[in-house]
Amino acid sequence: MNRSVLIIQPDKHALIELSRIFKQRGDNIHTAPSLKDASAQLKVSLPDLILIDITLLGSKWPKSIPVLLKRFQKTELLFTYSSNEGLPKSYYSELVKWKVLTNPLTPERVSLAVDGNLTDIDILEPLQKKSRLTYPIRFQISLPYLILSLFFTLSVTFITTRVVFDSAEERFANQLIESGKLSSEWIVLEEDQLLESLRLVVNTTGLPEAVSSEEIDTIHRLIYPLAVNSQVEDIEIINSNGSTIYSLRHRTGGSIQDYQNSTGGEDFSNTEFIRTILEGHLDNFGDKYAAVENPPWGHVFYVAGPIISQDKVVGAALIGTSLPTLVSEIRETTLAQTTLYDFEGRVLATTFIEEQGLDPNLVFQIIPGQDDFSLLNNKVVADINYTELLGPWEVRNDLDIGILGAALPQNYLVHTSWVTRTQIFIALGAFIALILTIGFRLANGISKPLESLAKASEEVAAGNYVIGLESPGSNEVAVLTTSFNHMLKSLRVSQAELMEAYDNSLEGWSRALSLRDHDTDDHSRRVVDLTLKLAKLFDLNETDLESIRRGALLHDIGKVGIPDEILQKAGPLSDEEWIIMKKHPLYAAEMLQPINFMQESLEIPLYHHEKWDGTGYPHGLKRDAIPLSARIFAVADVYDALLSKRPYRDAWTKEEALHYLSENSGKHFDPQVIDLFFKHINN
Repeated sequence: MNRSVLIIQPDKHALIELSRIFKQRGDNIHTAPSLKDASAQLKVSLPDLILIDITLLGSKWPKSIPVLLKRFQKTELLFTYSSNEGLPKSYYSELVKWKVLTNPLTPERVSLAVDGNLTDIDILEPLQKKSRLTYPIRFQISLPYLILSLFFTLSVTFITTRVVFDSAEERFANQLIESGKLSSEWIVLEEDQLLESLRLVVNTTGLPEAVSSEEIDTIHRLIYPLAVNSQVEDIEIINSNGSTIYSLRHRTGGSIQDYQNSTGGEDFSNTEFIRTILEGHLDNFGDKYAAVENPPWGHVFYVAGPIISQDKVVGAALIGTSLPTLVSEIRETTLAQTTLYDFEGRVLATTFIEEQGLDPNLVFQIIPGQDDFSLLNNKVVADINYTELLGPWEVRNDLDIGILGAALPQNYLVHTSWVTRTQIFIALGAFIALILTIGFRLANGISKPLESLAKASEEVAAGNYVIGLESPGSNEVAVLTTSFNHMLKSLRVSQAELMEAYDNSLEGWSRALSLRDHDTDDHSRRVVDLTLKLAKLFDLNETDLESIRRGALLHDIGKVGIPDEILQKAGPLSDEEWIIMKKHPLYAAEMLQPINFMQESLEIPLYHHEKWDGTGYPHGLKRDAIPLSARIFAVADVYDALLSKRPYRDAWTKEEALHYLSENSGKHFDPQVIDLFFKHINN
């Protein structure tokens, strides 16, 4: 279906091109070169789509766009930037946020914009290409120095690399083998420590009798001090049936004496090495055994032995260390990444941040050939290349219970030999630093003032005239900087004079309205002061406060479009008269919308009769959809109006007015604004 499209575009060529594109799409086209012309057309009919070039909205166009979107809620808006001049980079995020269509204005790009499919690259890439400096001055100056430095660096690096890394592979292999041996030796030491703790436990006087009679309190009294002194992570006491009757486990991250004890729980009766102990069997090393078990609390390396009372096995004790703790301690000792695998290649515990199992074929080679060779396994973890030395994980009596892997990053040797390399490269680094320092100091001395001038120009283009540049010396750049500062001074004077003229005009409009509507004679002045007091409580900046002041001053400017017989009527208005009266916010928008200077002050004249619960006019906005400035003004406006005498009613007392505000918090008024009013303003 054909749509009605209004194109508001100051650039003649862009206007013609956009009209041609939309006509090809089958749309009905209306054009306007300015906001004033567009306002006249909008009074006749409201199109389906409006294209507005942001250059028409002034330097602070990002703040004008939300106002327009609220003003034209039933019409689709599309914003364009057809100028060939680049925008300051500070505006790039706003271009992306509001999906602004930038050059080139092609049918394909227009279709993407209409469908809402413009990407960030589509919007920014044309601007970036325009503003990009192909060959900045500093690089033109520094380039010869940089080329010389790179040539010298590459030459010396090639020589030193050959010297430093000829034996890299051999030294890395030796380092890896040493890490593997240290890991195996550390496990032997850990097993010996667990055995020592086990002997202390099973030989504790009174423990066999307590286990036989399952006196839990006695067991705890005997075991707890031993656990704290030995810093054992896990102790399990089981009865002759293989069932746990007492557990003592150290809390993860707790203090040295922070243990948790429990009774009952895990059944070890089907565990082979526990059955061997409970049945009183011995091997070449006696009656103590080691194994890895997987109870509900995780994989644990246990050393276990019998608890004997009167030559009879009444139970068993298991002293254990969790496998995550085991590999972490090995890692701290050897500096190698450590992993424990089962015989199927599954990871039981590792210090790597990612778990990677072993190829079963590797496992089949490790165990049979453990006395003849060790296997190397290359792996990539977190984008780092590692070489892992694999060997059997052995416990008492040379029993293999798993696979032990010790891994080092393949660049480990490079880091460990950094001192040697540094000594070789000291002279090279000093020479390169000298070359680059001279080159960049020379380049910066020339380019920095120009860069500052370019940034200052961007600030001025964005509307910031309160800047200045220091003269860099007495050269041509200094003359240019001085001229730039004089230009800024003239702009500031002109802006101040223009702002004063604008404000005088606004005051004149307000006084003219007061002459026509005597009810607002002093009301405008008082409500402006009260609104600013409230607005300052929201930590708004000076620019926003000034916009609020102007909007409050002209909040009822739309009443110039209301007939005198309605505006000055002494009694209540009829339903028909109210329909006309409720149009005055829209009249205000029509009056102020074409004025760029007033774009940021439109919110109060247009929305000050909206209500928090959505029952206001002209758009029935709710809650935060109402601009903050309008919500603040509504409280000040109603409060002052209630205290003022009107032809159709007497002035209310302050208590009556405050009660009304409180009663209508959350209905007519924003509760947050009411709370601040009562807390800071009402006194």
